[in-house]
Amino acid sequence: MINVSKEAKTELFSIINSKKLNPDQCIRLTVPPAWKGEGDFGLVISNFGVADTIIEFNNKKVLLIDADLFSQLSKSNLNFKDGRFTLDIY
Repeated sequence: MINVSKEAKTELFSIINSKKLNPDQCIRLTVPPAWKGEGDFGLVISNFGVADTIIEFNNKKVLLIDADLFSQLSKSNLNFKDGRFTLDIY
């Protein structure tokens, strides 16, 4: 199971609270080819999917990860440090 640090959850919570998202939207962790930006992963605003794993913080949904990616990241750590998100894969 991917570990999402308290720091990452806190930052995701803050981002979500600052955005005006629809009730069916959240932040999604994504990788190429869906992620087109810089780096190996990204966070995007997305609708909930039926097979998503949902990470919560303070009783609020803060992160979506689709089932395929979730299984690929089973020994990973998503963190927020030095002002950016990091994804360590083991």
